[in-house]
Amino acid sequence: MKEELANIVRTFEAVGPLAGNAVKSGQLFNPQAELTEPDPDILCEYDVEIPMSEGFSVTANIFRSKKAADRDEKLPVVMCAHPYNNHLTPALKKTPLGGPPQQYRLIPQAGGVILTNCHSMRSGVMCTGR
Repeated sequence: MKEELANIVRTFEAVGPLAGNAVKSGQLFNPQAELTEPDPDILCEYDVEIPMSEGFSVTANIFRSKKAADRDEKLPVVMCAHPYNNHLTPALKKTPLGGPPQQYRLIPQAGGVILTNCHSMRSGVMCTGR
């Protein structure tokens, strides 16, 4: 119990200054990030099960070309992994306070950021293929 309390205190000590600055600067409620619609050709598939050879499955969000999917075209894969919850996307209406994901509310973004609303990463990091 004592160790759990110490961990909570350390977390607040680490996050406190970041959250305080986000509140003072207005970044928390008005993040410097712009949400855009994805390209009309992007097919967004959420929680797709991918079987592993070890007998279990992992889930992933897959973003690929609708045209390529219609043609059943096989494309190379660009895999993006990040420590953020992949369900916290504006398209799924699961981001805190609506709009951009929380990391763009707490961490100042120089020059602003442009995000598509179908995923939680910068729009330049679009994952394609399957």
